[in-house]
Amino acid sequence: MDLIVTDATGKPVASHASYTLDLAFGSGENDFDLQVEDAALKAGSRIMIDGTEYGGIIDDTDVDVDGGLSTVTWHGRDWHGVLASKIIEPDRNNDYLTLSGTIPVIMRTLVSRAGLQGLFTVTEASADHKTTCQFDRYVDLYSGLVKMLRASGLKLRLRNDGDKVAMSAMPVRTIGDSIDSDLIDFTAKQAAHPINHLICLGKGELKDRTVIHWYADANGTFSHTQTLKGLDECTATYELSNAEADELEDKGRQKFQELRNTSTIDVDIPDGIDADVGDLVTGRDNNTGLVVTAEISKKIVKVSGGVLTVTYESGGASAGGNSGESSIGDGGHAYYAGAGLKLDAWTFSADVTRNDIDSLNNALSGKQPKGDYITGLKIGSVATLAPGAQASASLTGAGSDKTLNLGLPKGDQGSQGEKGDKGDTGPQGATGATGATGAKGPTGATGPRGLSLRKFNGDIDGSGGGGEVRKIALSGIQPNGNLQVGDTIFDQHQRTDGLELGFWQVTAINGSDVTVKGVGSYVVYKGPKGDKGDNGMSVSQAFIAAHPVGSLYWTTSTANPGTTYGGTWKECGTTLPGHIYQRTA
Repeated sequence: MDLIVTDATGKPVASHASYTLDLAFGSGENDFDLQVEDAALKAGSRIMIDGTEYGGIIDDTDVDVDGGLSTVTWHGRDWHGVLASKIIEPDRNNDYLTLSGTIPVIMRTLVSRAGLQGLFTVTEASADHKTTCQFDRYVDLYSGLVKMLRASGLKLRLRNDGDKVAMSAMPVRTIGDSIDSDLIDFTAKQAAHPINHLICLGKGELKDRTVIHWYADANGTFSHTQTLKGLDECTATYELSNAEADELEDKGRQKFQELRNTSTIDVDIPDGIDADVGDLVTGRDNNTGLVVTAEISKKIVKVSGGVLTVTYESGGASAGGNSGESSIGDGGHAYYAGAGLKLDAWTFSADVTRNDIDSLNNALSGKQPKGDYITGLKIGSVATLAPGAQASASLTGAGSDKTLNLGLPKGDQGSQGEKGDKGDTGPQGATGATGATGAKGPTGATGPRGLSLRKFNGDIDGSGGGGEVRKIALSGIQPNGNLQVGDTIFDQHQRTDGLELGFWQVTAINGSDVTVKGVGSYVVYKGPKGDKGDNGMSVSQAFIAAHPVGSLYWTTSTANPGTTYGGTWKECGTTLPGHIYQRTA
C-alpha cells in the first residue's frame, strides 16, 4: 500500500512503500503523524493512499536526535481536519447562514465559500435529497456538514481521486449482517427514576426571588405541570442567582435535561469491519433482550511495515428491547415507543396488525348508502368563467358511470405565496462592466520605525568595540533630525593599513550633547597597489573613435573639428545656434 506524496499543488513527486502512519478522524481528532525512511518532505506537501479517504496536508516537522541518530516526524491535518480548519460564517447583516437546495449543491456552496474548490470535488450522490439547513453560528465546516447530513440520514464520505478529494453524501449503514451482533461487547445502565422535578432559583431574595419549576412526566416530556408525585417524585434544585425569568427558563431546562442523562451505554466495536464515521453497529444481549445500536464516531488508521489496521470508537448509542424501546444518547431525554411502534437506531417504525384491519372492517360494515350511487366518476372539462359569473356543474354519461364537468369563475388575484426553495445555481453570466472607482479609504496606521544609521563627521575617541561611553556634539551627526535613543552612529578613522569604522549606539540625548556607547568596529583594509595599466588613448584618438564616419558634431566653436582632432569634416547648414559638422572621412 504505497504512500503518494505530492507538492503543494497536488502534483505527485514521490511514492513510498516503507513508512509509518498514525491517522485519526471523526470526533476530537482530525490529524496524522507520519515517518518515512530516507525522505525529505516539505510543509504544504500532500500525502494520500489512493482510493481511500486517508490523506492530508503536512503542517509541521519534528526532529528528534538521540545518540547521533535523528528521527523525523511529519504532522498535519487529514482531509477532515482541512474541513475542520474552516469556519461557516453568516453573511453580513444576517444572524445565521441558511442554504436550501439539493444536498450536493449545498455542499458545493460550502466548499466554494471556504475556498477549497481546488482540492475538494462534490459528487452527485444523494442528489435526490433536498433540504433547507440553518447552520450554527461560526461552526467549523466539518461539524456543519456532518450535522446537516445526519439530519437527512446521510454521512460524509471522502475518497482520494487523482489530485482531488471526492466528497459524497452517502446513506448511513446499520452494520449487522457482516458481524454477529451477539459478540459485540457493551455496558448499559438504564435509569428507572431520574430527576423529574427541578426547582430553578434565579434573581432576588427570599419571597421576591424568581422561582421556576420544571417537571418531567413518565414519558420524559418536559412541562411546568407536575404528574409524578409521592414516591415517584425525584427533586433537585438549581441556582442561577443573577438570572431573570427568561434566562432562568432556558438555562433551567438545559440543566434539567443534563441531570436526567444518567443512563449510559459503552460499546466496544470489533476490528475487521468496513465502516465509515457515522455508520451504526448493533449488539444484542440474549438474556435481557436488550439491543444496542452505537454510532461510529472515530476511525483510527495505522500503517506500519506495510500492514494497515483500522480501529473504531463509538459515540452516542441507543438501546431497545422486545417491548417499549428507548434511546440513550449524549443529550436529550429518553423516547418510548407506544403500541404498534418500534424504536430502532433512532428510527420509529409503525406496525399495523391484523386486529387493526379487522377492527376497521367491522367499523365500516353495513355503512354502504342505499339507493342510486355512482361507481365510476371522472372529471371532464373544467372551464374558466368570467369574474363574477355563477359557478356551474353538470353530469354526463349513462348509469352509474358519470363525467363531472365544471365551470369556475375567475377569482381575485390571491396574495403572494411563500418564497420557494432556492433553485440550483445557474451558469455564470457575462462579466459586467467595471464599476466606478470607490472612495479612497482612510490612511493606514504608521508602521514601526525602521533601523536608523547616521554618520558622525569626525573621529570619536576610541574604537567603538570595547563598550566605551563617549559624549559627542549633536551638530556633528549627519543627519541629526529626529535622532532617538537606540539609533546607531558610525565614525571613520584613517589607518595606515586601511579605514576603521566604529559603531556607537545612542544612550542619551541632552540638548546639544549626545551620549553614545560603543557596540562594535570594523576595519576595511587597504589592498596592495595594482600594476600600472596600459597607456590610454589621447584626446584626439578618443574623439575620432567616438565619432565614426557619418557622425554629426554640434559645437559653438567656429573651428573645424578636423583642425582640432583630425579627420575630414564638412559644415552643414542649420537654423539652430552654433555650428553642425558631419564627418566624411
